[in-house]
Amino acid sequence: MVPAARAVPAEGDLRRLSDGALAAAAQLTRTTDVHGLASFLYLANWVPFSPVWARRFPDVPALEQFLVGDDAVRALLARHWRPRHDAQWFHWEPRTPVRSSTTRKLYVSSRPGDAADVLRRTVEVMADGDAPPFKVTRLPRGLLRPDRLVLYVRSNQELDDLTAALEPALTDYRPQGVPFTAPTGRSGIVSWGADPPVSVREFGASWRRWVTRKLAAYLCASDADDASGRAAFARARIHDDGVDPTSWVPTPDLWAA
Repeated sequence: MVPAARAVPAEGDLRRLSDGALAAAAQLTRTTDVHGLASFLYLANWVPFSPVWARRFPDVPALEQFLVGDDAVRALLARHWRPRHDAQWFHWEPRTPVRSSTTRKLYVSSRPGDAADVLRRTVEVMADGDAPPFKVTRLPRGLLRPDRLVLYVRSNQELDDLTAALEPALTDYRPQGVPFTAPTGRSGIVSWGADPPVSVREFGASWRRWVTRKLAAYLCASDADDASGRAAFARARIHDDGVDPTSWVPTPDLWAA
């Protein structure tokens, strides 16, 4: 069972991004299969990887230098976290052991060109608190995804505290915005989701994979004659699952045993 969290009304660009992505996918339902629709929804609001970006970040070392090349950032990371990486992500685990599992994830979504500055400010904020685990994309193409920086927290209180510290620290930056995530404030730069437990990961192991695959399946299952009807059907069904299709906040009963 997912515990309750304080919901903030979804306003502005983040809500419009989610609504727009769902409406566009509903238009494609008759010509695209479930997997294609799910990918379309998941990839919503990625910035195109143009030749300009390819020249600026030709490989992983170039991206790493951009994100964490600053000596002060490296020193702060080394003091509070242990690094590791996989094919897609740089991971940092806290040096102080985490006693309980994470139940929430915070997305910090600025414009790609500001990613290094935003990462620096985010690390500074986290280092002043409990230094939670987090990850940032390792791939040059991944820099352009909206969910390139993800923080993991253990409770609603930790989510609220970290959000309260991040919002004023990031006021100088414009958001990119992560569709199908719940806003924590009115700026759209910080939002959150909840990864599904192992028992219900058939539709996806992460919050956005789960939501977008569910939506895609419902769009394809709808008997509505038009796109707006198919979108309304998908919203109604995911609401029945336990997700508010206006704010994308998971309800306390979502995944309850």
